[in-house]
Amino acid sequence: FAEKALMVAAQKTLYVKGGFGLVLNKSGKARAISSYDYNKKREDLINAASNDTFGFDCCGLIKGILWGFDANSKKVYGGAEYKSNGVDDLNEKGLLSKCTNISDDLSTAEVGDFMYMSGHCGIYIGGGKVVESSPAWANGVQITKITDRKWKTHSRLPYIKYPVAGSEKLSIPAYYLRRGSSGMEVKKLQECLNALGYKLATDGQFGPKTREALVNFQRNTGLSCDGIYGPKSQKKLREVIK
Repeated sequence: FAEKALMVAAQKTLYVKGGFGLVLNKSGKARAISSYDYNKKREDLINAASNDTFGFDCCGLIKGILWGFDANSKKVYGGAEYKSNGVDDLNEKGLLSKCTNISDDLSTAEVGDFMYMSGHCGIYIGGGKVVESSPAWANGVQITKITDRKWKTHSRLPYIKYPVAGSEKLSIPAYYLRRGSSGMEVKKLQECLNALGYKLATDGQFGPKTREALVNFQRNTGLSCDGIYGPKSQKKLREVIK
């Protein structure tokens, strides 16, 4: 995800409201200008862009990457397919609402984290740097220092597989587990959910908090939210924790 963000930052880009990789050829420029009043005010800038320039806004950068942007100037959106890969068309607040491990301690940001401030978002790429699309400074997709902006939080998007710290020490529990279950397998489940950011006491008791964490895990990974740890939940947990 971070590598793809760096690839986009290396392209010719321009901040375009509603853009998620829009190729700014003649038809693309007309599409951009007719779609948003904000773009109409920037008509001269958009029309001056070369035909090999891609248009992104801040959310469009993230969605465009997740939708498959590959800098293909022969495609309307550079290879991105709208709402593909199970990723909805959301603004920065909508994306944040899908995230887990939300923290305001920017010193703990990890590669690929979703960076958020009111009205804006970006991608943390490590080394204290963020890839973002903004009309400020370079006026397009650019690499900035995390300290140059007033970021509020960093978090993890549900569409990306992040490495789990200490996952080599975790054991995937056996199923079936549900409210009222107890013992070592429940404790293993709690440890796995803790590693994914769902804060639980590892007491081996499947109570309401463990069920709530499991339901949130199921919701965030596209499973049926029944609060029962069955074969599908085990398979998904095995996929996420590597």
